[in-house]
Amino acid sequence: MNQIDELPAPRSLPAHRRHAARSQLEAIVGSQGSRRRWMRGPVIVPVVVAIVLSTAAASVAFLRFQPVTDKSTARCYTVASLGDGDRFSGTTISPAGTAGSAAQVDNALGVCADLWRQGLLRLAATSIQRPAPNTTNEVPSLVACTLSNGTAGVFPGDATTCAKLGLPSASR
Repeated sequence: MNQIDELPAPRSLPAHRRHAARSQLEAIVGSQGSRRRWMRGPVIVPVVVAIVLSTAAASVAFLRFQPVTDKSTARCYTVASLGDGDRFSGTTISPAGTAGSAAQVDNALGVCADLWRQGLLRLAATSIQRPAPNTTNEVPSLVACTLSNGTAGVFPGDATTCAKLGLPSASR
């Protein structure tokens, strides 16, 4: 390592060069402050947007699928509508099995489909119907949603029906 004991005397700059150097230095220092403010916006905005989007995605994922928690009954609807409280178009079913068992409503779609096939359920009917003898009826597309009380609700419709009703799809 070299050691320098004697430094040369500083050289003096002409006044116009000193003024130009000082102006240049002030411009650089001044632009860094505005650059920081400019950088702050583009950095904060994407971070905030990312947080909002990830929260929304998590909410949608939670609301899109939800397990059935009330396994004692299920509801077969004849219209893609929730109705008013306990008054709804359709019927409540309690499939055979031990009360409260998972097997009791795991096949809610199948039980509701059987009721449609037998003619006991018909589109827009408010309750169970008297079936015509010796006929097999067409079964509409059915979808299982989780109602607000945790019960399975089986509606006529497609994969978008639960979302249109503001309900999560019943997870299987």
